[in-house]
Amino acid sequence: MSHRCPALAAFLSAAVLALGGCADVAERHWQATEEGGLFAASFDPAGEHLLTASVFHGASLWRVSDATRLHDWQHGEDAGALVATAFSPDGQHAATAERHRIVLWDTASGRALGFWSTTGGIQALALSAGGRRLLVGLHDNHALLIDTASAQPLARIRHGSAVTAVAISADGRFGVTGASDGIVQSWTLDSGEAGLSWKFDGAVTVLTLAGDGSLLFGARAHGKGQIWRLPDGQPVATIGQPRTTIVSARFAADNGTLLTGLPGGRIMLWSSASGELLHHWQAAQPTGTRASGLSTLAVAYGARPGSVLGAYSDGSVRTWVR
Repeated sequence: MSHRCPALAAFLSAAVLALGGCADVAERHWQATEEGGLFAASFDPAGEHLLTASVFHGASLWRVSDATRLHDWQHGEDAGALVATAFSPDGQHAATAERHRIVLWDTASGRALGFWSTTGGIQALALSAGGRRLLVGLHDNHALLIDTASAQPLARIRHGSAVTAVAISADGRFGVTGASDGIVQSWTLDSGEAGLSWKFDGAVTVLTLAGDGSLLFGARAHGKGQIWRLPDGQPVATIGQPRTTIVSARFAADNGTLLTGLPGGRIMLWSSASGELLHHWQAAQPTGTRASGLSTLAVAYGARPGSVLGAYSDGSVRTWVR
């Protein structure tokens, strides 16, 4: 079980959390890379596999239960740094992206299934079930929808600024895009028709759909995020705290809770219905890093009931137990 500082146990005040508090002890702690850390990471929906994009060693697919590296993936000898990763909802496919190129992978065999190039710099990825559709956020004020079977772009969605976050439904028919100007926009992807729209007062950092598509969470830079009910777009709960940035998020399978990852090595568990903070875990900062330097790149509910997973920018992976 994790422990907490007395101040955190008594009251998880915003001031204490902003300072990072003192570190909890993870049930399990291992390294996905020993050198340079990670640019990006994703857990599959079941919490059984982790995809990492390391600073120096390309992408790797890991089995979480025993920290076994299953596949090492490279984009080619001339590849740049990998900047984004994504799993399909069924966990059978994964995507990795460098600044202008995407590769789709079969997670069982490790085989590359397709390659795509973009003109705009890639900011974010989302992948539908079966790896059939890719939704890509680009720096050139567009989101790109790709049919991976035909290898053809299906739609090019225009925003007023760089598209910094994307989410796609399991069936690939519904998508959400978020931009650096704070606009969050939903789309009927088959027709390209714009749907609901929301506005944050800061750049959108995270978009996450519940597995059944009934809830959407959006987060902005330096402020609280919001859960909306779909398809009517009604606000459900406000999540987070002032002056913090949520960098990763995941709904529970039953939609009852939301996990968020933050700078400073923090993970927070919230009630999806009320926005109440239910639990908090704090990873120890690596020696020599500033308080906000350890970013929680990916969070997930573990395969074992009550367990929570975090992948961090220093390459560490931790399992917490509530």
